[in-house]
Amino acid sequence: MTSPERPGTGPPLEFADWYAREFPRLRSTLALVTGDVGLAEEATAEAFARALVHWPRLSRTGAPNGWVYTVALNQVRSGLRRLATERRWLARQRAGHVAPPPEPDPALWDAVARLGPRARTAVALRYVADLSEAEVAEAMNLTRGAVASTLHKARARLAVQRVPHYCSGCPHNSSTKVPDGSRALAGIGCHYMATWIYGATTRTFSQM
Repeated sequence: MTSPERPGTGPPLEFADWYAREFPRLRSTLALVTGDVGLAEEATAEAFARALVHWPRLSRTGAPNGWVYTVALNQVRSGLRRLATERRWLARQRAGHVAPPPEPDPALWDAVARLGPRARTAVALRYVADLSEAEVAEAMNLTRGAVASTLHKARARLAVQRVPHYCSGCPHNSSTKVPDGSRALAGIGCHYMATWIYGATTRTFSQM
């Protein structure tokens, strides 16, 4: 015979009394066994949650303590196995350093931003995320042929759109700029690129 329930939808009075009495004891026991208070708390809570589900049967046995301790210890073993697996995985990750991917070239990325949404997404997944065409197709819910076609057209547009620029850190990035209202002549070699980059202020070239 089960005990009466509290008014409303709360647990049976007998369960509530047992829970209040045994929960702290079980939690302390598991904390001592494992040396991990968080794991002990988690296992104890899970064990008593299961006990509540099975309370009609447990209350008739007259010995719910043995059952809840067995469940809690099984939870602890499962938790310890999970933690060991996580630690092994983390140790493997620390064993080898993986360099972060290079930042996309700003000028190229500006050109990519001018592409349509589908082409822009395909380019980002293929060349920044480094997915294969098959993986891009799966991610975008397209056929592989559609992805290949989209990338081909995007590359063609980028070849036309891309603006010439000096490499990052090159002194020409600053030395080829002229004050507002001024005009300049480009030199030979890579200095000549100033006529393409700053066409409004730098015209033709001269021998340096």
